Amino acid sequence: GAHARVGAVGCDAWAGQPARDYAAGLAINVFAPRDPAELARVLAPDGALVVVMPNREHLAELVSAVGMLTVQERKRERLAGKLGGLFDPVRETLVERELVLDHPAVAALVAMGPSARHLGERGVEGKIGAVADPLTVSLSVTVASYRRTAA
Repeated sequence: GAHARVGAVGCDAWAGQPARDYAAGLAINVFAPRDPAELARVLAPDGALVVVMPNREHLAELVSAVGMLTVQERKRERLAGKLGGLFDPVRETLVERELVLDHPAVAALVAMGPSARHLGERGVEGKIGAVADPLTVSLSVTVASYRRTAA
């Protein structure tokens, strides 16, 4: 079993959550795949799900300069469709900021996402070397909260 004071768990979204039924008060999903049925299984009846999704404008300056993958069209609508029947929307909050990043920060940011695998290490290094240092980029995400649908 888990430690009595466990505060967070990271796991493979498709391999099953390492928690008993209705054991979690909160599930947070940031830029990651999600299994709605599994999230509903582990969340307590009054539990909440928070999903952070990138918007089309997110890191737009890096997307164009480095060739990062773009945000898929209609991402929010597809999420709502997948959660429908299991979760009810509570609130959406748009979060936008400008970030000023030096080359090491840009490299770390690119390395965190799927673009690093698509571009390859040498491709990423060459493209980062060509951008301004520091580089101002846009952060644009939607933070959406949900409650389990009443049974």
